[in-house]
Amino acid sequence: MSDLYHPTPFIFAPGRSEHFADGEESYKPVMDAMHTAGGKLITPVFVALDWSKNPAHWDEQVLHTALRESHNTGEVFLAGFSLGAVAAVRTAARLQSMQEGPRVKGLLLASLAPRFAETVDGAIARVPTTLSEEVLSDYRSYSFPDLKVPTQLYVGEREGEYMHRQAKLAQDHLPYSELMIVADAGHDLRGDSRYYELLAQQAGRFFVTAP
Repeated sequence: MSDLYHPTPFIFAPGRSEHFADGEESYKPVMDAMHTAGGKLITPVFVALDWSKNPAHWDEQVLHTALRESHNTGEVFLAGFSLGAVAAVRTAARLQSMQEGPRVKGLLLASLAPRFAETVDGAIARVPTTLSEEVLSDYRSYSFPDLKVPTQLYVGEREGEYMHRQAKLAQDHLPYSELMIVADAGHDLRGDSRYYELLAQQAGRFFVTAP
């Protein structure tokens, strides 16, 4: 039996933007910070979500990546920003319900978008969205799941009230979670070094302590 150590895959799903590319290059500072924080404990893996598709497809992309990357470890960290964090939550629920498949060792959710049955309509009433009715219908049909997974939740201090409400809802459904407010930050992870440096600092502890 091999005693070779395999780092735990850290699967990251990005947010969506109409104004600039969401490719891996634009998230490089974030991924580099996470890699530095995790050291030899993790292998960062970026999931390039196809925003021309729908939520079910985005979930499948994250799930497929988690299954592929975990073949040596049997466990994964799932993470994401905004809509990517939604896909991470939904994938964690899928994996939790599977009899076979990798264990979700932890969730890191940055600025979790209010795109669940409990929050989507209230959020878009305050901030209009360019998401299609097909996509919104999917989100309206999906209630926030109960997940028994160690979780770190982050929300920017200057993000809208509906974002803070979503974070509180998530905390209610995640009994092993902690919520951190990023001082003076808005809805911007990759462009705000204070945000991703705090996330990396806290995640470094998380990678060590997650069971």
